[in-house]
Amino acid sequence: MPLRASGKAVHFRQIIHRFPSWRFRIVNSRPTRTHSLHMNTILAIETSTAHGSVSLFRSGQPLLERHFRSERNHNSHLFPVLQEVLAELGETSLDLIITGTGPGSYNGARIAIAVAQGIGTVKGCPTIGLCSFYGLPSVSGKKSLFLCGDARRQEFYIQKVENGRLIGEVELHSKDVFLTALSDAETIVTLDDPERLAFAGEIPVEIPVASGLISAWQDVPEDEKVRLHSELPEPAYLRPPHITKAKPRKAMASKSE
Repeated sequence: MPLRASGKAVHFRQIIHRFPSWRFRIVNSRPTRTHSLHMNTILAIETSTAHGSVSLFRSGQPLLERHFRSERNHNSHLFPVLQEVLAELGETSLDLIITGTGPGSYNGARIAIAVAQGIGTVKGCPTIGLCSFYGLPSVSGKKSLFLCGDARRQEFYIQKVENGRLIGEVELHSKDVFLTALSDAETIVTLDDPERLAFAGEIPVEIPVASGLISAWQDVPEDEKVRLHSELPEPAYLRPPHITKAKPRKAMASKSE
């Protein structure tokens, strides 16, 4: 499916073939999901917020990282950055692509997943999805805390973190329950404007970054890595997506009569 960059529909193969010197191997089928967990060269993409980033690691060390800001049109900013990163990669094989799956910007998460899968197909390497919370500095730094934010529709979310691992599912609460639940919390971090949370004290704000996803991946248990390799990345939602069903044809026909 084509994405759009600068107002034009663009296929990843069209982008890749603009740079024949890269000599990418085109793979027509879905990339083979490997269980080789010791990856040498890893590319990560994180666009679940307005602050997007792309990171390339080799042998556990950062090779290149780029950041950009985009409120809505992540793709127009992401493509030039990826061209630079892939040019830096050159003919070196890519072992793994990690994409942040949100929660956050719905379009941003979808774009990151589509881009990762496109590059994975061309490079013949697996693509896995990690919750974007793992890209936060406090989480990738293996701290224990509570993540919180505005879930819209007069609800707020809480995610417990212990030693850099997400514990349980994201909890959604009304404002009063939300404030009560965090009243005794020692460490709180938010991805949102703290004023929207109505807390009395100051709360540090963090944004997920691509390099944080790679750091978090190194600490994922081996059995969990195997599971993630076997699954296709999907956007993460705070609540099930709202879908408006079309009216039945008969009902519409009778109404017109």
